[in-house]
Amino acid sequence: FCERVWLALREKGLEFDEVLINLYDKPQWYKDMVPTSLVPAVKFASDGEVVWESDVILRRLDEAFPETRPLFADPGAVEEVN
Repeated sequence: FCERVWLALREKGLEFDEVLINLYDKPQWYKDMVPTSLVPAVKFASDGEVVWESDVILRRLDEAFPETRPLFADPGAVEEVN
């Protein structure tokens, strides 16, 4: 699922810092930051918000960067399904 987020960031043309972690021995700072310890996770520089789960990250990217090409054809339709 990390690939989905990497592709989305590149598709939107957004700059980002990437931090790779050992998935079998996640560092304590990561466990402290992400309560579920799931990957991927994104920490937004603008407000420090941490989001995990790739689908939630993709929606948040569309919200945070409306000037870029949307990842979903109709973002409202995604909400209706959920």
